[in-house]
Amino acid sequence: LNQYQGDQGSYDVFITKIDTNQSGSASLLYSTYLGGDEWEHGYGITADNNGVVYVTGYTQSTNFPTLNQYQGDQGDYDAFITNIDTNQSGSASLLYSTYLGGDERDYGRGIAADNNGVVYVTGYTQSTNFPTFNQYQRDQGSDDVFVTKISLYPIVTKIYITEISVTGEGGSVDNIHYKSEEGEDVKIFIYPEEGFEIDKIIDNGIEMSISNPYIISNIGEDHKVEIIFKKILYPPQLVLTGIRKTERAWIISKDYIEMKLDVIEHESPMATSAFILYKSEKGIWSEVKRYSTAGTYKYTEKYFKADESVSFKFSAMSPNGAIIAETNILTL
Repeated sequence: LNQYQGDQGSYDVFITKIDTNQSGSASLLYSTYLGGDEWEHGYGITADNNGVVYVTGYTQSTNFPTLNQYQGDQGDYDAFITNIDTNQSGSASLLYSTYLGGDERDYGRGIAADNNGVVYVTGYTQSTNFPTFNQYQRDQGSDDVFVTKISLYPIVTKIYITEISVTGEGGSVDNIHYKSEEGEDVKIFIYPEEGFEIDKIIDNGIEMSISNPYIISNIGEDHKVEIIFKKILYPPQLVLTGIRKTERAWIISKDYIEMKLDVIEHESPMATSAFILYKSEKGIWSEVKRYSTAGTYKYTEKYFKADESVSFKFSAMSPNGAIIAETNILTL
């Protein structure tokens, strides 16, 4: 009834589904032959609540029915694993079928299945090359028991493409399209050009801490990462020179300092808002005055002593109030 196969000749496996609450012909719900043109014997069967059955045994046929198989015919007797949906009929009822074995005799004896399409088969083998993976033991000689776990259906995993974009000039990444599975982490390497550095990393709209390489975590659908570069700004080089001079007014003379502040800027200079003059007295520096530009400045004091040395320096201040450069110390 609703059979996948008819008689194949010689010995065939059969799979039959009976409703024991019915009688006569009403009790037969499904029944099929299973095999090729040589001998087959069925030894183990299990079923789930949906009427899907899992069968194992052994076959001598080279044309035992297969579908999405792990192996084809291995020669001699091979174990088989077959998955049948008894709610279907004909070829639609065969969901999966494979040979299992090596180059000698292999026999399937028992089978179990979970709810995820994974089956567990046991039996015994005379093959020295029976397929193994993560095995506890290899061939022990003579007849060995085998325990095999097989996923009958491919695990479907969502693959996402993470788009990596670079804003403006200044660098690149090693790949702009990353294929990854859902929830995976992806490591990207960022390559700033000479004179540039990473300014921001925007991961799905959130600005992240800068690191290189950068780890993209919890990949999901439509994941986007934006890399923004900026020019490296260099502080100016400040050079302070000066000379001590004497100024005479009638019969009174007074010493003063004439200082010159030169600024040598890089091609990508940091912005400056002020140049601050400091004077040192007894090793303690104090601010004297602020200037908006570099240039030549005259420093005098009412009680400037001619025989006393004095030290000066300038600092450059950025618009946000940070000191970004200092001159040499000028002592006169």
